[in-house]
Amino acid sequence: MKCFSIPILGVPYKFKIGNLYELNIDESLQGTCDTYLKEINIRDDNEIPNLLKEVVIHEITHALLYEGGLITDANEEKIPEFMSVMFPRIFSVLEEFDKSIKEC
Repeated sequence: MKCFSIPILGVPYKFKIGNLYELNIDESLQGTCDTYLKEINIRDDNEIPNLLKEVVIHEITHALLYEGGLITDANEEKIPEFMSVMFPRIFSVLEEFDKSIKEC
């Protein structure tokens, strides 16, 4: 299992990356964000392409929304789910924007 800490809006969050048994989370979950313990757990034992990145974005979004005071219910799923799918697309548009503005 890999463990490290990253600040999210100035608050250190401990990240744990590992398999289902190392993380001791429900098998129906790919990740968790505990805003009380300031801990994000991400499963790395799934072979679906890009799922790891989507789960990371999803769980980080939970932490950002909580630490930013926008959502106090850590179980709110609509925005994190949206961001986990849309962030790669947003990033792609930003890359195109950077490329286009340099060509002007």
